[in-house]
Formats: sequence, C-alpha cells, structure tokens
Amino acid sequence: MIHKQKINGKDVYLKKSRFGWKVVYPIKLDGKINYKHLIAGRSWWNILFIALFLMLLLGSIWEYTNALGVANECLAREYNQTNIGFGNLIFNDSFIKIIPSTDNKHR
Repeated sequence: MIHKQKINGKDVYLKKSRFGWKVVYPIKLDGKINYKHLIAGRSWWNILFIALFLMLLLGSIWEYTNALGVANECLAREYNQTNIGFGNLIFNDSFIKIIPSTDNKHR
C-alpha cells in the first residue's frame, strides 16, 4: 500500500518494504496517468540521458552503414578498374586508349 505524505509542501509517496520505507513514483495519480513518471521515472534528467543514449546509438548505426556503403563503392570501383582486360585496349601511335567493356564477364 502506498501512503501519501506532505513534506516541505510537496507530495511524497511512500511504500513499506521489508527493509523499511522507500519513496515510490506512481504512474497513476488521482485517476490520471502521470507521463513524467511513466517515461522518466524520478526526473526529467533521466529522459534526457535516455534520449542522449538513443541519439548516440542511432548515430553510430548511421555512421557504420554509411562507412560500409563508402567501402563497398570504393571496392567496386577498384574491382572495375583492375578487371578491364586486354581486349579493351587500342594501341595508336602516340597513346593507349581504354574502351569500356560491353560484356559482363569481368563484372
């Protein structure tokens, strides 16, 4: 059973446990849901830390997927540049020209 006490003009809710009395933060007060206690627990600092943790987690996931995309793009570009084959070279008098491959045997 939760007991309501007034301490320094504030409502404090106490619950008796086997180790003594402890302060509790009920979710429902006077028939209405107290969203501050439901989301944050004791204070708004808790929700601030939860939001900060989630932002760091989501930022890390986004950065990791972005880095994987860049690495895949670099590897694909490197693979396409090294596997053009000798059939695509045209030898002229002054330079060598590389023609893009139309067949897909190297890709």
